[in-house]
Amino acid sequence: IDGLATATGDSLNTKELERLKNTRERAALMSADHFGMGGMLSMGELFGDSKSAALDWGETVREVQFEPGVALALASIIDDWDVASLAAFRERLQHRLASQRIRAEFDALMAEKARAEGRPGEIRVSSTDADYKKAVEATERAKTGDELTRRINEQTLAFSLAALPDETSRKALRDAWNRKAWPDVFRDSRNVEPKIAMALAFPDLDVVSRTEVETIAQEHRAEYRRIADDMIATNETYAKAQAEEQQAEGSHINMLGLRTKQDAHKRLKFERSELNEKTLRRLKEVLTPEQAAKLGNLVTSPRGSRIAIPGGSPVIRRRGG
Repeated sequence: IDGLATATGDSLNTKELERLKNTRERAALMSADHFGMGGMLSMGELFGDSKSAALDWGETVREVQFEPGVALALASIIDDWDVASLAAFRERLQHRLASQRIRAEFDALMAEKARAEGRPGEIRVSSTDADYKKAVEATERAKTGDELTRRINEQTLAFSLAALPDETSRKALRDAWNRKAWPDVFRDSRNVEPKIAMALAFPDLDVVSRTEVETIAQEHRAEYRRIADDMIATNETYAKAQAEEQQAEGSHINMLGLRTKQDAHKRLKFERSELNEKTLRRLKEVLTPEQAAKLGNLVTSPRGSRIAIPGGSPVIRRRGG
């Protein structure tokens, strides 16, 4: 903290410096987790489920850009999260690193045993083996770390929503949370939002046309949110079924639930693509021929897309459909 005070010219008070230190340490913990845990992805992570266990709540709130008076209502909640989450992220990373180390030692031991018994590459694992049980126990401890940070973040979301003064603020915060927790849901390479922004930016857009464009945008976003909410609900249903499957059967994938989720997402992504095309057509109908020509057509971005949901700034996402 003293070093940070010197670096910032004592422009921050002790509490702000403590928060800054915590933010930097938490970012380092999350970075080490993200880039150093190649073999530690859970089944949920593999299938695009919630990222709420690794969500930075402070960053989520900053994305909304609340007015100072509204943000003040969340100050004490964020302070509580700041302390609790830092301890939880430390524990989470320790469990995941330990699990990775123990699993690597177990894999090496099994490979050596296979070579010694004249069957190189043929790994045989017994559920009664003490080393196997040790690896399983380490994996379970890693899962508890995920559940701890997930629970802290989800409780903080509930407290924050209850503290906000109006539905508009609550909706904006919920949207920001969903973008962070469910990035796969909002990955849309043919999103029409850039076209809406382009139409509203035309210098020769008259008042009547502007009102019509704004109405179209409002209706589009309401339907877009409905589709996103349906995709999230599908994910949550699958996550619950998968958790029940693992509790009953161990590390198995609920294939029926997975196929149901994938089919639902395919249908909803088709609906979303049709919505984007329909909105673009509606925009062109209220613009002049020259403006419509400048608007162009939807083109799938080869590198990512710009996702915009009311209540937050556009977010660039990586490649994906």
